[in-house]
Amino acid sequence: MSFGLSFATLFTTGWYVMGEISFLRPYSTFAWELYGVRSLFIATAFSVGVMWVFYTIAHALSLSDVGSRIDVLDRAIRDGRIGDSELQDALQREESGEYHS
Repeated sequence: MSFGLSFATLFTTGWYVMGEISFLRPYSTFAWELYGVRSLFIATAFSVGVMWVFYTIAHALSLSDVGSRIDVLDRAIRDGRIGDSELQDALQREESGEYHS
């Protein structure tokens, strides 16, 4: 989750920044020679920072392990430990191939 949000945020931010500094295109070779390594380091640090922020927020909101929680809940329903009897019957019919919608 944090990777997807980070990718979307960084992509749109990069798109915006490239539009804002388009006046520097004629000097791109010169700027790359002088500041290329530094720019890559800053971009990497910024990316890691954004991913860390999204991960921290997701972890604080208990969203970081939603997939495993759903998996545990699905197994508990299919095993018959929790849930509705009609739901369990429908899941058993689905697993056996007899379910028709």
